[in-house]
Amino acid sequence: MQRLVWLLVFLSLFVSFPAFGMERFKIVTTEEMRTMLQQREEGKIDFLLVNTLDKLLFDNESIPGSINVPWASVDKTMHRLGTDKDHPIILYCKGYR
Repeated sequence: MQRLVWLLVFLSLFVSFPAFGMERFKIVTTEEMRTMLQQREEGKIDFLLVNTLDKLLFDNESIPGSINVPWASVDKTMHRLGTDKDHPIILYCKGYR
């Protein structure tokens, strides 16, 4: 019984752990993204739109104007993000939340 309790405690921490820290990021809705893309086309705002899928998926499923920085090879492609720490960056993939 005690092992079962510890297992449940461990699993609850493991499952909820990824949510910690996400409060500091704003989730952009589809409608907000549409508006932002239109405003970017009009020159009203500027941001970097980053697709984090692998290259094959990026080539077939990406929002026009986005760049590809796959999670699997972020160490080799993160230079695409630039060096301006104040430039807004929006990451997207397949919608896992």
